[in-house]
Amino acid sequence: MRARGLGDPLLVFSDGAPGVIKAIETCFPRSTRQRGLAHRMRNLAAKVEDILPEVKARIQAVYQAPSRAIARDLAEGAVAEYIGSQPPLGSSYAKK
Repeated sequence: MRARGLGDPLLVFSDGAPGVIKAIETCFPRSTRQRGLAHRMRNLAAKVEDILPEVKARIQAVYQAPSRAIARDLAEGAVAEYIGSQPPLGSSYAKK
């Protein structure tokens, strides 16, 4: 693809696999890498089982916000509301 003139894409989506991340960083050093929403939601679901529908709705609202500024405000509001309401990710709860 490089031989046919492909430059660095603006954005590359991937899962959290370390090998894929390293390959993206090596092959497309000027590209921004973003983890896919489905991957993030699966990880989050495992951490917040008891409040998943509410959290999922808030996260989707952030993702679908009409502007970056609105998304940032929604995300900050969600973090402020939920921070401290769940055990730390390293706790036994997170390892279920």
